[in-house]
Amino acid sequence: MDTKKLIKAIQLIIKEEVKKEVSKREKSLRASIIKEMKQSQPNVVEKDPLDVDHVFESNTKINKSFTGNATLNDMLNETADSGEWRSINSNGVGGGMFDASQAQAFAGGMGQQPQVLQNADGRTIPTNQLQQTDAGKAVVDALTRDYSGLMKHINNKKGS
Repeated sequence: MDTKKLIKAIQLIIKEEVKKEVSKREKSLRASIIKEMKQSQPNVVEKDPLDVDHVFESNTKINKSFTGNATLNDMLNETADSGEWRSINSNGVGGGMFDASQAQAFAGGMGQQPQVLQNADGRTIPTNQLQQTDAGKAVVDALTRDYSGLMKHINNKKGS
């Protein structure tokens, strides 16, 4: 066997063994980090112990007829009765972050842009801060773009 081939074979074997060992250590490290994170997470309270909204609610449920579809009616009544829709975007602190005055800005009306946007965690981000990066500009542009022409085209396509 040639010396160069022997060296190459040894290098390949060592490379494979090192790769296996590194992957084992990475896996054990990930597992320990996940275990540590699960142990350090605070207990989540399902219901606020100081919530007194149930005191003011009446126990008599009146099922309204929103549509002729019984299943859809049941879902709409359940949503209306749950009251969860009242706290959308409130973040648990006295009042919502977004209100109807910003609705036209989101729909592209009157050339306004919303002053704040909300991320997936519910935190607000000012649009001027978001526009400082290329990705942020793309997000703001996508959210504030006028899609009315596109929707008209789609509706015309469906009608044909």
